[in-house]
Amino acid sequence: MAGPALAAVPLVTAVSLHTGLPAAYIRAAPKKHGTWQQIEGAALDSRRIVLIDDTARSGASLLRGARLLRIAGAQVTTAVCVLDRDAGVASLLANHRMTLSALLTDPETAP
Repeated sequence: MAGPALAAVPLVTAVSLHTGLPAAYIRAAPKKHGTWQQIEGAALDSRRIVLIDDTARSGASLLRGARLLRIAGAQVTTAVCVLDRDAGVASLLANHRMTLSALLTDPETAP
């Protein structure tokens, strides 16, 4: 599993600790010291990765994360978020060969 820093870090960490599955974290930009990496954590080559985030609003951070993970060799077909703001993110992700699952949907946008 993987998630963008900063909001998803505690979510990815908690799920990783609970399941024992490896975790990776995606920075908005490559680190400017140390490893100089944009993705830290578990090795990604050919792994199936679930992308985790706190909120799905526009889908931009999920798509950016999926792109970076795919470039790194991961297979990304699933995204999970705590709150889906129901702004068409599921359809957007479907256009990029991904499905979105959410724990909650914004009650103000739910049918």
